Amino acid sequence: MAHVLFFLIVSFSYTASAQVLIPIAYWGPHVWIDPNDPIISSKCPSTPAGTLSLVLNFKSNFQPLVCNVTAQDSNLTGVPLCLCSGGACQVTGLKVVNSFWTSDTAGTDTTLSGAITFNVGITQSMSATVAVPIRFLTGTWSPSCLGTSISAWYDASVGASVRTGAGGAAQASNNSPVSVWQDQSGNGRNATQTTGADQALFRSNANASGYPGIQFVSNDFFNLPSTTLTGASSNYTFIVSQNNSSGNWARYFDFGSSTTSNYFSTPTNGTNSRSRITISGGGGEQGVSNGTSINNTRTLLMFEHTGSAISIYRDSTTTGTANVATTILPSAIGNTSNYLAKSHYADPYFLGWFQEVLIVNSTITAGERIVLEGYQAAKWGLQGVLPGAHKYKASAP
Repeated sequence: MAHVLFFLIVSFSYTASAQVLIPIAYWGPHVWIDPNDPIISSKCPSTPAGTLSLVLNFKSNFQPLVCNVTAQDSNLTGVPLCLCSGGACQVTGLKVVNSFWTSDTAGTDTTLSGAITFNVGITQSMSATVAVPIRFLTGTWSPSCLGTSISAWYDASVGASVRTGAGGAAQASNNSPVSVWQDQSGNGRNATQTTGADQALFRSNANASGYPGIQFVSNDFFNLPSTTLTGASSNYTFIVSQNNSSGNWARYFDFGSSTTSNYFSTPTNGTNSRSRITISGGGGEQGVSNGTSINNTRTLLMFEHTGSAISIYRDSTTTGTANVATTILPSAIGNTSNYLAKSHYADPYFLGWFQEVLIVNSTITAGERIVLEGYQAAKWGLQGVLPGAHKYKASAP
């Protein structure tokens, strides 16, 4: 989401006998935005929720000393202030007395003028209170900002992650068969294919898009580890892909253990696309059956299972949604055989391209979805497919 930028200056009165620099009580500290000298920045740009990690660097204009304090607090409560004198620093209280995150709108930049109140004081002086205008600025974002919620992440733009040969011995070059597509999440959940005849091909220019990708041309598919959905009460799978008129019931993914227990997505079934889950065979499937069919164009996809509903998003727009039983969670389907581009049934294989696949096993907020879409759109030259009002239509998050 953002870097939070502002500058804090404290006016001081100093006497020879003082051991610390003391704010003049009736003046109080002065706090304002200074983009040329920011002293607070977020550890990772974030949507307006959860904990924001901050580094506070307090610097007195009257002293060459700098006191650096690191703090983590969702409301910035109890962040310390450092006062330095004669080579010694004293930590005192700096406190935000109200939460500003709750008044921000997901996916929207906000300026909060006078909404933040700081109390600054040490034992030798009275506290002073000032209002602080804050601007949430665009920063550089990547899926790694989601942290441990990522289960697996496959990214064809990371050339070293696309491997060829037995066990992925070498980096794939253009037109090479892919034996291992390495997981970029840090969880080691690599996508693999040991059978040469079933290996997709790495293309340095996927379908003349100008970007690399993995091409599935026949009976090609990847196996994912059995731990991919372990413990998942929800699942959000983001895919940058192109379906090249695959047959009905072909799969983007099919996670599970069998035709009796699986969670899958199809690019096309007649005029529809589908995303469904079952633990009792085809007759017990629940989910979306009437999403818009997806053919012959690169697109941004998200298949969402919240734990109580399944939705399909295409280029940031919902194409279908349906409630599902809360007893049919992604973690309940067994996950002993998880596929990309292959069905548990004898259905057609997926034909087309994958450029990025991101699997997240915890709740994605609306703001996080918007940021993810903006990240992928900018990364893969797909900002043109986003709606005109999308926050990241013109620039990356």
